[in-house]
Amino acid sequence: MKLKQNSSNKLFTRAQELIPGGIFGHYKFAVREEGPKFFSKARDAYFWDIDGNKYLDLICGWGPMILGYNNPIIDKAA
Repeated sequence: MKLKQNSSNKLFTRAQELIPGGIFGHYKFAVREEGPKFFSKARDAYFWDIDGNKYLDLICGWGPMILGYNNPIIDKAA
């Protein structure tokens, strides 16, 4: 499946001019031609890149793995 990534690619090109590797820390070694680079939102077990592509978080962020992204109960308590 070919994803639309026009905004992601433009932003990544710009980021490479400003940030070594174009992305922060250890993640720069995981960036591939296809795949998400910059995210716009997350909810439950899903996140969206800046091009509107929706992903299921199979890598499982440490906190979201237990609570989900953007959990309203956790957000209210914070």
